[in-house]
Amino acid sequence: MKKFVFAMLAVAAMTLAACGGKTAAPGQADQQAPMPESADQVTASLDEGLKSGDQGTFKAKLMAIIEKVKDLATGSKVEQAKEYAAKAKEFLAANKDKVTNLIGNNEELSGLVNMITSDNFVSGFLGNLPIPDAVKEQIPEGAADAINNLIK
Repeated sequence: MKKFVFAMLAVAAMTLAACGGKTAAPGQADQQAPMPESADQVTASLDEGLKSGDQGTFKAKLMAIIEKVKDLATGSKVEQAKEYAAKAKEFLAANKDKVTNLIGNNEELSGLVNMITSDNFVSGFLGNLPIPDAVKEQIPEGAADAINNLIK
């Protein structure tokens, strides 16, 4: 139970870190993309985001996939979550140069891509994912290590 609680704290911390405490100017709210309904739609969704050439659109597609995998993994559909994750990893690996060109020096997008392509992507929602360095910076000194030790 502790692992689950601390994993959710880590996910919440990542979510808060992703927005950086910024509020969107009127008319510039973050875009949202619909969640893919099947693993086969993951590739089409990412391809659409990549072809748009817009970092906001691509981020929305990545976030939709992350949310879908999280929902499946925490809803006891781990195998289905792994299938979604595998499709996303496959697409991102096959289009690595295009993805790199689109995200440029955007650390947030780079972090999302790294999260999806990590070996711990699905298991992270089950309580086995260490806290990313970017999130550790926003947590009081020593607390991140304590949380990591508790969820191991």
